[in-house]
Amino acid sequence: MPALVETLETVAISRQPILSATGDVFGYELLHSGADADDPQSTARALSDTLLSVGLDELTDGHPAFLSMTRELLLSDACRVLPPAHAVFELDGTVAVDKELVTACRDLQGSGYSIALHGFTPKTPAEELLPFMRFVKVDAVATPAQERSQLARHLAHRGLRLIAERVGTRALVRDTQSVGFDLFQGFFFCEPLIVRSKPLPGRQLAYLNLLAALNKPTLTMGELEELVKHDASITLRVLQCVNSAAFGVRREISSLREALVLLGTGTIARWATIWAMAGLNSGPTEVVTMAVLRGRCCELMGDRLEQGTGADLFLLGLCSLLETMLGVPMLKVLEEMPLSAEIRMALLGAPGNERSLLDAVIAYERGNWEDAEQRCDLIGLPRDAAPRAYSDALRWAAKLSSGK
Repeated sequence: MPALVETLETVAISRQPILSATGDVFGYELLHSGADADDPQSTARALSDTLLSVGLDELTDGHPAFLSMTRELLLSDACRVLPPAHAVFELDGTVAVDKELVTACRDLQGSGYSIALHGFTPKTPAEELLPFMRFVKVDAVATPAQERSQLARHLAHRGLRLIAERVGTRALVRDTQSVGFDLFQGFFFCEPLIVRSKPLPGRQLAYLNLLAALNKPTLTMGELEELVKHDASITLRVLQCVNSAAFGVRREISSLREALVLLGTGTIARWATIWAMAGLNSGPTEVVTMAVLRGRCCELMGDRLEQGTGADLFLLGLCSLLETMLGVPMLKVLEEMPLSAEIRMALLGAPGNERSLLDAVIAYERGNWEDAEQRCDLIGLPRDAAPRAYSDALRWAAKLSSGK
């Protein structure tokens, strides 16, 4: 696995999903630090190096990448290093509009690039840019409901797609969708919908029991084989993954036992754990994706701490969204899980190193760089721990998904 280049010391990068109303991923906004308005070429070079180091496909899983652009960066043509089919450039609605910028937007559109206008206000100079835009993004929190509705009517005849951002609740999704927004950016999909008297359906209970069994500290190869082979979908995924190009096996592996011998109990148990988690989930698939990334980040960052085990910390991140997946309180979920006392307490929000680690990962995934750094400082982790772990986690998850 390639090490990240020195760029990560100045540019941290994470992603925020843009979803449809049904929860499908449409694209990802790439959040990055280190922008220098006085030196657009340096910013472009740093960002480009980071994208190349992590990999655009790994960052966006083949979906469009939304990238915030300054006027200077857009005019510099440095943005053209990204392929048109996979890039959406975001311009702020308060940008200084002149003939030079209009020409640049027209040329980018003609070259197949998509542009989004962020924070557009009607009857301002930004109106001149609308013919070259594909998206308009609106801050759903800062913009009152009446203004959102008026803006949607103002843009209705232009064929633009409206993206509501900073959407933190499903209620806000419904409100913005009702006036014409069809894409939504924010963490509304992580909002737990708790039904306290809700019994777990049989399928979810079976996967929760499987999840618990897979993570017994004393799990043997024979026990793992018995657990996995009784779930046809997980068995098939294991064999598809081990035979994929990502693992470079020279001959076809046709049995679960062969896969266990080749890759080991730990690896297969980890895969099965992730796929059991997917079976538990009743919401958007992005919830599982985020849980997997959190798990891997916690594990990698935890490897640099002296306490705790990587396996425990992997489960800390992976289980952090179980409340969302199941719609039941975390305390009830944890009754079924064989987790250490420290991990249980961290998942319930109790302060401690494990909770600080999880909070650092969550802060980083949301682009709160300073908060992530401060939480790393608190538990004695270097400030590059989160960027490195997040980037490695994206590559690891992409390798795993290549066996689908």
